[in-house]
Amino acid sequence: MRSNGPAVKPPFSSPRLLREMYEEDSLRTAAVLVLRAFTQADTGNVFTSRESEQGPETYVNFNAQSVNEKNEKVEDQLPVSTTEVFEDAARLSNASKAAQLKISSLRAELKDLEDQLDARKHAAARREESVEEQLRTASSAAEEVEILSKANRELQISSEKLNKELAALKNENGQAAAEEAKLVAKVEEYVNKNEEMRAQLDAVRRRIQRDAKEETLVNDLKAAK
Repeated sequence: MRSNGPAVKPPFSSPRLLREMYEEDSLRTAAVLVLRAFTQADTGNVFTSRESEQGPETYVNFNAQSVNEKNEKVEDQLPVSTTEVFEDAARLSNASKAAQLKISSLRAELKDLEDQLDARKHAAARREESVEEQLRTASSAAEEVEILSKANRELQISSEKLNKELAALKNENGQAAAEEAKLVAKVEEYVNKNEEMRAQLDAVRRRIQRDAKEETLVNDLKAAK
């Protein structure tokens, strides 16, 4: 059925121009698909072709299972699995936390020992003041001698006891300090090893993603032809 209105001409009637437009649009579509392949290959996007009423069309089909299988295939070739890396990193982290708690406990014990030593020093000073007060109030030289003798015996006993305690404290302090130094070194070792394991894990992830992207891109470009 013919229309009474004026005939509408197509904007381009030259076959050459139409062919160039189609080729340019195809190249643009291919470039977009390649770009999407690089940005979306790790999510499992696979290119597929189909025919529609408007002509050939390319669309993206989600296929996570395919990418997972490729990741497992790549991971089988690695010297250490990502699961082992995660487990090692978790063990190192827990050991590092335990060592840090032990260091905090040792520091608290050392502080308590220092407080005890200060308390004994104050007690000795008070005893000395008490002896001086007794000497000032003594009624005779004999009483002063008795006071001094008693104070000397108490001081000797106290000094011997204090020297033993000081030796024990120094020994314990030295052992605690040595243990703390070992724990500090161990924590640093754990931290360094943890960082090393994380770096290995990142390298494994990058390799899996890179290999999966490359394999997916090759297969998708083959399917798009």
